[in-house]
Formats: sequence, C-alpha cells, structure tokens
Amino acid sequence: MVRPALPTPVASPSMAIFNEPLAKELGIQATQSEWVAWGSGNQVPAGAHAVAMAYSGHQYGHYTQLGDGRAILLGEHVMPHGGRVDIQLKGAGVTPYSRRGDGRATLGPMLREYMISEAMHALNIPTTRSLMVVQTGEGVLRDAWLPGAILTRVAASHIRIGTFEQIAKEGDWGLLQELLGYTATRHGFNTDSTEGIIQEMVSRQLDTVMNWMRVGFVHGVMNTDNMALSGETLDYGPCAWVDKMRPMVVYSYIDQWGRYSYQNQPSIALWNLGIWMDAVSGLLKGSDEVKAEKLNQFKIGARNACEQKWTRMMANKVGWVDVELNDDVRLKQLMGLMSRHQMDFTNTFAALTVGEYGAFESINDVEWGKWLGYWQHRQSNQDAELGTQLMRESNPVCIPRNHWVERGIKDAIGGDMSLYNRLLSVYRDPNNLTIAGCYRVPPTPDEVVVHTYCGT
Repeated sequence: MVRPALPTPVASPSMAIFNEPLAKELGIQATQSEWVAWGSGNQVPAGAHAVAMAYSGHQYGHYTQLGDGRAILLGEHVMPHGGRVDIQLKGAGVTPYSRRGDGRATLGPMLREYMISEAMHALNIPTTRSLMVVQTGEGVLRDAWLPGAILTRVAASHIRIGTFEQIAKEGDWGLLQELLGYTATRHGFNTDSTEGIIQEMVSRQLDTVMNWMRVGFVHGVMNTDNMALSGETLDYGPCAWVDKMRPMVVYSYIDQWGRYSYQNQPSIALWNLGIWMDAVSGLLKGSDEVKAEKLNQFKIGARNACEQKWTRMMANKVGWVDVELNDDVRLKQLMGLMSRHQMDFTNTFAALTVGEYGAFESINDVEWGKWLGYWQHRQSNQDAELGTQLMRESNPVCIPRNHWVERGIKDAIGGDMSLYNRLLSVYRDPNNLTIAGCYRVPPTPDEVVVHTYCGT
C-alpha cells in the first residue's frame, strides 16, 4: 500500500507563508531555515520514513487505480496532547504513482488550499490543515511556466475510501480487517465491530457533508479517493462557496454534468459510502445472504440518516429549536424560493440571524412573504434565545467569496501578500461583522468566478 518516495530537492526554496499557531499545536520547534528545508523537501526530518500511498478511486463514477502522484507522506507525528497526525508534502516531486506527471505543484493552488483549509477550520468544519507553503524557486510547466511551490499538509490521516477499495480489489481480507481496526483506533471510533464501525463511519461522513451544505461550500471533486475516513475535508482543488443560490452550481471545469453540484453532495456522499460498504462487506459476520441483507439495511439506514441530518442542519440555520412534522417540506420550500429569486446564500441566512430584514424588502413574492411570516411566527413561539444561538452557530456572516480569493492569490503570485493576509484574518473570524466589511458583498456579474481548478 505504500512505497518509498523521497522528495526531489529544489533549487532555491523560500517561505511563502507559515502557520505559526498550527506549528505550536503540533509542538514542533524549529528554526526558519529548518522549516524551509523540511517544507521544500530538501531535507527529510530525522526519524521520518517518506512514502507514497497507493489507493483507488471512483472518479466521476468510474473506477481507477491511483496513488500519491505528487504527494509524499513524511510520517506520523504525535502532538503534545497525544493526538496523532500525518504530515505530508504536496508537490514534492515524482513518486512511483506519478504516471506521466511531474509530481510538482504551482504556487496559486497551494496558496488556495492554505487559505480555504484555514477558513474551513474557522467555520468548525472537520478539515485537513496547512502548515506552510514553500516556493521552490523553480518554474512548473502547465499551460505556461508558473512559479512552483510545495504545501505541507497536516491531516488526522490520509486513509481514504479509495484505500479500502484498493485492498478489496486485491482481495486481501486480512489486510482489510487490519486496516479497518487501525482506522477505528486511530480516529477514536467508539466500537471495534465491523457493523459498529460502518454506522459510525456513515455518521461522520454525513456530518461533514452537512457542514458543507450548512455554509454553502461545494467541494467540487467528491471522488472516493478524496473522501477521508477521519471525516476531515480532504483536497481543495476546484472548490468554492455558493454566492447566488443555485442548487446545481458546480465549480469544476471538468464537471459538465453537475455530478458534484451543491445540491448533489448528500446523494454523492451516500453513493461513496455505498462503495465503501461494498468494499468492507466481506468482513461482516454471517452467510452471504445475511451479509447482503445487513449491507442493504446499512444503506437504507444511511439514506434515512442523511435526510434527518439535512433537516436538523437546516432547522438550526433558521433557528427552529424543535423539528416538527413537515419541516423538511418547509425548509425545501425556503431553498426553492432562494433559488427562484437568486438570493445570496450566506447573506440571506446572516440577515435572518442578525435581524437585517431590510435585505428582503425588494422581494415581491407572495410565497416568500408567507414563508417569512411563518418563520417569524415560529420564532415567537419558542425559546428565542436558544433559537438565536442555533442560528449564530450555524450561519457565518462572511465566507471566502470566490472573487476575493482569486484576487488575493493573484496578488500573492505577483509578490504582494497584503490582500491575501487580510483575507486570511477575515476568514479566520467568520462571524465578526466589524471586520467583514466589503468582503460580505456579493460579486458583480463581471466578478463571478465560474470555474476553479485543481492545479495538477
């Protein structure tokens, strides 16, 4: 499952950005020159055994055998409080799984992953973190020559749904059982039975996707090789946040059919979980018929859990303390109205949360008026303080608007990090109205970012 893979040294490394708070959490003390040496791959830390991981993946629904084509895992690190994390270099050179790729990454996408992962962390969404981005001093050829960079990623682990797919494809049931047990221990699952792990895995994955839905985040590439067993959001390629509410919005230029649109993310999570359950189903107890029936029940249970979690998440966003009969219909009606009137996703829920009702004055729609009236009636007949608390916890006032992210990265590539750093400070405090300022304003038609790219 892993093969040795040393980073390829680079010509003239320099630090682009460094996450000092995360370094303190990790409990690693080093000089600036040591960080640059490690983050560039020019020096492997003492005790590290650098490897590239093999895994499979259903990419846009099609099975493919894959592996770390430009990522090198330096190893596991135990933090001061006892937690264990992976430390990985992304863009560190050719690995045994690179196929025809150069194994390198460019500065823009690495700065993008750094910013977006920090924003997700601040939004209380399980995510990998970025420790640093080091410029290599070398050019990388894509459509043109671009500045090269390496990102140091910190993750609870890099075990993916696709890792299990790979082992199941090879038919190594002993290794599969060992990996399942290790995953449960590594990530603190509350059970060691296959049945219990499946149930907890389903809950974790759906909770993460519901968090994406909560803030209007579109992952963009929900292939099974990008879904981590830890429940962390993994890999920030063609991802973005919804501006105007469009259920089928996609941000990957590859996704021409909307497979990974905002609206489809829960169903794709269920599809991916089905692939994972198929992979581990051989470890269930009983005859083949019993295993098949258990598997079917797990999949039905996952669908029911998904619907319940979506309704509870949306009820929190509008501040409904109790979920009542037909609330799922009312909440879907709200999303339909927001889509009909192209209402800004983040600002609509923020306005409800902080009482900016003037934001709705221009909406001349009887159905919207009825819905808002029902919402106000519902608020007045429940614990108002608890309802407001639910909304504040669920609705950020400021998210990384795509046009601002692109501006910040463009300036940073040109050598000016001032806007990039300003944006970071805003996104690390997403509920602060005082600092949000202009970064809350939706893009003009000329500013709308249609597609983002993975940068491979």
